[in-house]
Amino acid sequence: MTSRPGFEHEHEPPTFRRVFVVGCQRSGTTVIQSALARASGLFTLPETHYFLDLLGGIEEWVKGDEAAFQRKVRSRLRLARGRTHREMRRDLGFILDKPELGLRLRRHLRGAAYARAFAPLMDQAAQRLGYGGWIEKSPDHLAYIEYIRRFIPDARFVHVLRNGEDVIASVIDAETRYADAGIFRGGIAYWIERWNRAVATSLRYAGQPGHWVLPLEDFLVRPQATMRAACDFLGLPPGAADGRWNWRNVADIERQPWKSAAVDGKVRPPIRKFERMFGIELRNRIRAQLRDYAQIVAQLQPFLHRSAAGLRA
Repeated sequence: MTSRPGFEHEHEPPTFRRVFVVGCQRSGTTVIQSALARASGLFTLPETHYFLDLLGGIEEWVKGDEAAFQRKVRSRLRLARGRTHREMRRDLGFILDKPELGLRLRRHLRGAAYARAFAPLMDQAAQRLGYGGWIEKSPDHLAYIEYIRRFIPDARFVHVLRNGEDVIASVIDAETRYADAGIFRGGIAYWIERWNRAVATSLRYAGQPGHWVLPLEDFLVRPQATMRAACDFLGLPPGAADGRWNWRNVADIERQPWKSAAVDGKVRPPIRKFERMFGIELRNRIRAQLRDYAQIVAQLQPFLHRSAAGLRA
C-alpha cells in the first residue's frame, strides 16, 4: 500500500510519538497543541524554548541570513556556554522540578550533548507518567527543524499557519497589552518579516515525510475532523485520548496571560482585529509586504490531507 506524503507511518504498529508543534507566534499554535494533546492522549508541557535557547541565531534566521545563522548554531553545538546548563535546566523545569519523576539533566561541555539529552528526558517523563509519547510546542523551533531531526530522527512536526493580517494584528495587540512581558517586541515591519519567513519555511516542508502543514482555519471550521486527521498523521487510532488532559500542562497562565483563551483547545469564533486596529493606508502597506495567504493555501492544497473519517464529517 502506498502511503500519503507525511502519513507514511499511519499503518505501522504503535510506536513512541515525538511531536513538535511549530509556526509563527500568534498563529494558533497553543490552541492546536491543546486540542492535539486532548485528542491524541499524548503528554504535553508548556513551551520549553529548548532548541531556541540552546542554538540561538533566531534573528539571523528571520532576516534570511543563512550563513550567519548556521555559523552561530554550529558554534553553539561545538561548545556549551557558561550559562547553557542553567538555561537548559530552566527550560525543562516543568519535568525536572517534579521529584516524583526523578529526572536529572547532566552537565555537558558540548552543546550537541545537550541537544541529544532533550528527547531521552522527554521520553522518560512521558513514560513515567504513563503516556505513549509527547508533544512539545515552541513556535520558534520551526527555525531548527533540520537540527532537531538530526538529534531526533523520528520527530514529527505539525506546522500551524494563520493569515498574516491576523497574526500582525494579534502581535501588535499583545505587544501593547502585555508590554511588560517583552515577548512581542519589534514592531509591524519586523513581524511582517518574521511571518513571511515562517510561512516560507513551512511551505518548504509541506508534503515531506513527518510534516503536516495545518492552516488554522481548517481547525476552526472542522475541529473534530481536523483532530481525527491529526491522529491519523501521528499513526494513532481514533479515540486514543485517555481523559487525562490538563490545561495546566499547556501554559502557565499567570506568566503568559495572553494564552488564557487558547489553553483549553476549544474553538471560538475568530475576532478580526486587522481592520479595527489599522487605518486603510497602513493596512494597504502591510498587505503589500505580506505574502499572499490565499496563494499560500492554494499551494498547500495537494498536501492538506484529511483522514477518511474527516472527509466524511
